[in-house]
Amino acid sequence: MAHAPFRVFYSYSHKDVRMLDRLRRHMAMLRRQGLITEWYDREIEAGSAWRREIERELEAADVILLLVSADFLASDFCYEQEMTRAVERARRGEAVVIGVMLRPVDGWDATPFAEFQVVPRGARPITRWSDTDEGYSDAVERIRTALQERAAAGDDQRRRGSRSPARGTPRAEAESAEPATVSDTTPLDDAYLTAAQLALLDRIEDPEQRERERQQMIMQRRQEMLRAVAQNFRT
Repeated sequence: MAHAPFRVFYSYSHKDVRMLDRLRRHMAMLRRQGLITEWYDREIEAGSAWRREIERELEAADVILLLVSADFLASDFCYEQEMTRAVERARRGEAVVIGVMLRPVDGWDATPFAEFQVVPRGARPITRWSDTDEGYSDAVERIRTALQERAAAGDDQRRRGSRSPARGTPRAEAESAEPATVSDTTPLDDAYLTAAQLALLDRIEDPEQRERERQQMIMQRRQEMLRAVAQNFRT
């Protein structure tokens, strides 16, 4: 079964931007295989309301990668805003949180995200590997495995739902359903949105703004699914 790509959100300190770039290079095959799409704050266009855009992308993400270093833990925005919200979503099962240890830092194991997966192997910081490329590769391999497990769990849930005579409420069905086919003529539909995206829309009071955000989310999701389907045909 073709899966829509997982939406990956990078939470990082700007002082670690070079390590972010290297990690993304090692993630290249996940992109090429249609397994992921990515977002980080350099995607924000000039003049955008950056806090609102970060919040929207964080709420829409399927996978949140926390790039851990002393600078990350020292950043109020990374720690108190992005990390805290990521952990809340992960505890509710809405997203996967993975800590990527970039550089050594004391006390990380007492943080809320320490209860989730931390890579590379043994939570050994990438800068501590004699060959840092090996450290990045090990981290990405474990991220890939986490994505595959998440996809398999979703398949199991859909199969169980299809065998059950009681499908639940329309909203619950929309949250778990994957459209059977995707084409340019597919109408806009909330079934493309995750539970987190629907919750985010519910918090927007202005009806016109809510509808604009809704259509933008749906179109972005459809484009991601079209790219994934095209990639599957090529492979």
